[in-house]
Amino acid sequence: MIISNFDPDGGGFGGPNVYADVTFILDNLGGQNAPLSSGSFGRESHRIWLTPPPVLTPQWLDPASGIFTTGNDMINDMRIRFDVLDLAGTSWLGGEDFGKVCLTRFDIDRFNLDDKVIVDTLYDAQELTNAIVDPINGTHLVAGFDSQIEFTDGSVTMRPLDKEVGWTNELVGIVTGDTNFPFFTGGPELEDNYPVPWEDECLYEITASLSAPDELSEISSPDMIRIGMDCPMQELIGFGIVTANLVRIGMPKMGEPKTYTAFFHANGVTLSGVPGHRRLRPRINVICHEALFNPISTNFGGVTIHSMTVNKVRF
Repeated sequence: MIISNFDPDGGGFGGPNVYADVTFILDNLGGQNAPLSSGSFGRESHRIWLTPPPVLTPQWLDPASGIFTTGNDMINDMRIRFDVLDLAGTSWLGGEDFGKVCLTRFDIDRFNLDDKVIVDTLYDAQELTNAIVDPINGTHLVAGFDSQIEFTDGSVTMRPLDKEVGWTNELVGIVTGDTNFPFFTGGPELEDNYPVPWEDECLYEITASLSAPDELSEISSPDMIRIGMDCPMQELIGFGIVTANLVRIGMPKMGEPKTYTAFFHANGVTLSGVPGHRRLRPRINVICHEALFNPISTNFGGVTIHSMTVNKVRF
């Protein structure tokens, strides 16, 4: 399911693709989150919660230049896209399928962020440390293909490896835990990689404090930042996304870090009995690509992440 601020025809009647939510619901390991089937498994309905990640930032709400000004308000709506995927790759438990999927009903509800109640804080990392350097006590794994990664004073900053060349195509991943990752056997060692208990029908809020490390990072930010959650068996994957479009209105700024927010609905807990599989992890990606969003194909700035939190919430 893709919910995005996007103009598919480029005719000026849609949005500039400033924000999106992408949720994958995969029929893995017993079909707990598959569509309801006559085979007595799956779910009758699925829930997806979203908000633009920079929804609480000053630049998003600025009365003179923010998303709700008269000019921008005309193009800040969203569209909904429902896709059905069938893959042959064994890593997705793919195979030859003969069934069909029917979308029988679609409901949209609106909730006011002021009505949010934090039930419990399930994960709170205010000091980010490098698990590659310190695999025992490190809190996060951060890796890219062409990036300079620097942990300093409890924060992590990622920039292009060569500041003169910049980023053209890059994917930086920020995930919880250390390098001891016994995915297949599970056990206590997996819990720091997936630190959040997975509960049926639970609504999670993932927050990250972000800033631009310098002026260049404001004017030449990465193309996309996505914040979300996933699970070991990859049955549910969800991201809130902000892009550099509309003059980088949603991208991080210098100065005091600002909170970026995403929501993730648990739907049904996996049927896997492997210890540690009934857990979730927050994750962040910083992405640049010459074909993505930003008409300038090379990006020279970076992003600093200061903290990550997961709350169990209700409205």
